[in-house]
Amino acid sequence: MKKVSLFAFLLATGTSVGVTAASAETLVPGCPKAFQGFGIRGIIGYTVGFAKERTRIVNEDSGVAAFSRSDIGFRGLNGGLGVDYTHRLCNWAIGIGFDALWSNTNGKHRSRVFDEDSGEVISFNHTKTRLRNSLQLFGRLGYVIGGQVMPFVGLGWDNSAWKQKASFADSDGDHFRTHKRKRINSFLWKFGVDFLATKHCIIGAEYTGTAGGRLRAHKSFVEDDVTVKSHSRPQNNTFALTFKVIY
Repeated sequence: MKKVSLFAFLLATGTSVGVTAASAETLVPGCPKAFQGFGIRGIIGYTVGFAKERTRIVNEDSGVAAFSRSDIGFRGLNGGLGVDYTHRLCNWAIGIGFDALWSNTNGKHRSRVFDEDSGEVISFNHTKTRLRNSLQLFGRLGYVIGGQVMPFVGLGWDNSAWKQKASFADSDGDHFRTHKRKRINSFLWKFGVDFLATKHCIIGAEYTGTAGGRLRAHKSFVEDDVTVKSHSRPQNNTFALTFKVIY
């Protein structure tokens, strides 16, 4: 009788342990190395930005100076391709990425030009600004939840090509135009969340902000003895959807 009871106790204990182990395995969804590896991703997004522009126009012949100050807004679609690598350290994920983006983000603005001495409005300044493309290098830090969701933050560097056109008039009513193309460097920050759709496919949503670079223009019109100096500092906010394949 004692032997039968001991056997029944051992059988019940073993069964209980087996059920507990099986339950523990089913409570860990997703892939143990989810989000890890080399990735190629597509990006489609929408950019909203602004820039504070300052322009000074000096007529060397008359000695009269004029200025304008304005806030330029711009918006538009952008998209591109990116490559990255992510490594898992327990639930933490660290990585580095590079994106190449093309954009039709642009904006137009009309501002008043003031005489520096009297403060009177003497003409108007018409400005058109366009973001053409961007190259972005960044590091990411994420935390994997349940093996299937990864919120992340990132910091990095942005190099963007800008195009700016402006037309204006000086105190004598003469009209001038400037045209500037320049690549500027900016600080980049981002945050978002990735979702593991399959073992090798990830979909995500992210926000990327850039700021810091300055777009400058300096042009002298020798025949009219007029010098124009302007500068602006674009700040971009991009909201994007991503699709990534991991190898």
